[in-house]
Amino acid sequence: LLLSRLDKSQDVGLNRTMAWTLCNLCRGEPLYRCVRCAVPALTRLVDRYSSDEETLEYACWGLNYLSLEQTGKWREVDHTEQIQAVVDEQYG
Repeated sequence: LLLSRLDKSQDVGLNRTMAWTLCNLCRGEPLYRCVRCAVPALTRLVDRYSSDEETLEYACWGLNYLSLEQTGKWREVDHTEQIQAVVDEQYG
């Protein structure tokens, strides 16, 4: 349900809540099968809502939490380009 709202919502508050929720689901040692759909969702949040600092922060933290996992299941978490684009836009 949450992910189906991601592409339809223009509400900044709802987008922040979705980013925060996904971020927190990715903390600690999440089960891959439970959060694998978070990677594309977090990436979309970074791409689409980078003008909102809170949404961007939560999405980046979520990707960071997943990238810290060392098992081979998490190889799809290669978000270097997205994060670099955010850094360039914010500080470049």
